[in-house]
Amino acid sequence: NLTMHLSEADRTLLTAPFKVGVISGNGNTSKDHILAFYPKLVFVFLRNSPLIEYDVTNSYTRCNSALVTSASGGTCGAELFLDTLTLSQSSAATNGRFFNLNKSGGQYVYIAFK
Repeated sequence: NLTMHLSEADRTLLTAPFKVGVISGNGNTSKDHILAFYPKLVFVFLRNSPLIEYDVTNSYTRCNSALVTSASGGTCGAELFLDTLTLSQSSAATNGRFFNLNKSGGQYVYIAFK
């Protein structure tokens, strides 16, 4: 009786509602990372860096983090399609923003929520 008891899928969701991992940047314009499930929300950030920072010399904001959902899209150069998280790296600032989500040698932590 599913009204009184949880299904196996519900139990899995409650016992493991998210996954934390690390992605290494390679410096390319974009990088795809395949997740083990279809997340509803992913938060990604560059380890040991502020989430965003303003470059006074060049007058732009460097985005070292992003939030992306399966339903509404993403911020700061991140996209999510089914189980694929795509991270972008700018070569130059555009409209006052520089996407810094695939820096060569950068370590990006992600938290993917089911």
